[in-house]
Amino acid sequence: MLYIHIAMKLLRDLDPYFVSLSDFIKRDQMILKVINQPVRFSKFFPLVQAVNGKIFEVVSHEEIPVDLQVFQNFRNNPNSKAKLNDDGWWIWDGKKEWKVGYLSKEQKLFPRHSIVNDTALIEMIEGKWGPDDEL
Repeated sequence: MLYIHIAMKLLRDLDPYFVSLSDFIKRDQMILKVINQPVRFSKFFPLVQAVNGKIFEVVSHEEIPVDLQVFQNFRNNPNSKAKLNDDGWWIWDGKKEWKVGYLSKEQKLFPRHSIVNDTALIEMIEGKWGPDDEL
């Protein structure tokens, strides 16, 4: 935060109409609010490419909460139209994948392993999308 204070002083001296420090404080409070919310869904997203393509920008680097530092299990089915009660499901823990066939009650709660693009991710976030919206 000290860096922001110094940068703000230098920039304000150059341009009196530059944003106020309170704008940065509000932004930081907003970031903390987002970080402290419960996880709505888990998806894979090509962030580096989105940042390099100027689709998204990095606004902060924050520590991952302790309870989210362990990689979670994901479920997947090669049949994209498979329902939760269908056969053919696999579980992936980030390192290995194994076939379980039918999902247990607990495994049905795992997020589906999938990669989304920027348009889908924005729609999911803005549309209050959650794991119940996914097979």
